[in-house]
Amino acid sequence: MNDEEMLRALGLSASQLQDLLQKFRKFLQSLDEQQRQVVMRSLPTLTEGVNAFGGNANESDLVRLFEGDEQHPPVLCIFPGQHNRNR
Repeated sequence: MNDEEMLRALGLSASQLQDLLQKFRKFLQSLDEQQRQVVMRSLPTLTEGVNAFGGNANESDLVRLFEGDEQHPPVLCIFPGQHNRNR
């Protein structure tokens, strides 16, 4: 699955996702370790993220889109397809 398809499923533009991730990481950095652990446990896992994209994405796709690397895991702070849930 390419980035454009995943962004469409999220309901965000690339710049909106980058802004969201930057703000969310800044929020995480403001927390103490226990608070951060609670928040991180509440976020979707890579497997849940893959499943939320209907199996059309793989873990590499999510790591790339949500900016993970060897030092930092990706932050999947939203589930794809859920942006229409409350409308």
